[in-house]
Amino acid sequence: MKAKHIHGVPLQLEGSFHDTESEREFITPELTEQKFEILKDRFFSINQWKNYCGKRSADFKLYNKKGKPINREPVVGDFIRINIPGPGDIEAKSYDWVQIVAKNKKLYNDDELESHQMVCQPSMFQVYLFPYCTFLFF
Repeated sequence: MKAKHIHGVPLQLEGSFHDTESEREFITPELTEQKFEILKDRFFSINQWKNYCGKRSADFKLYNKKGKPINREPVVGDFIRINIPGPGDIEAKSYDWVQIVAKNKKLYNDDELESHQMVCQPSMFQVYLFPYCTFLFF
């Protein structure tokens, strides 16, 4: 199976991948907009991602460009600390770090459709492993 090609996301050249998608339909445009706002809030609430995924998932924490933990919507230059269950890099204290290098919002069809994208690249110890990662949210 090949990784799905999504506009704005570089092609997968090597290594593993995981594409996850889900769709929901709502009976009114108002309910659709309300649910989209909830989902968008969750997407940008990086410190809460573990709560959405369960106890056995990785833990994510947002840090500003000075390395201070923060609780706000992410901006370009911020870092995400990832604690994946299991052994990790001793020098990084078992954490993986990525830096947000781009954050895009696009509107389509006279503002009828909205998409958000956050592009991250490994920081410090993981640079040689993965050139970038992309979180895409429609």
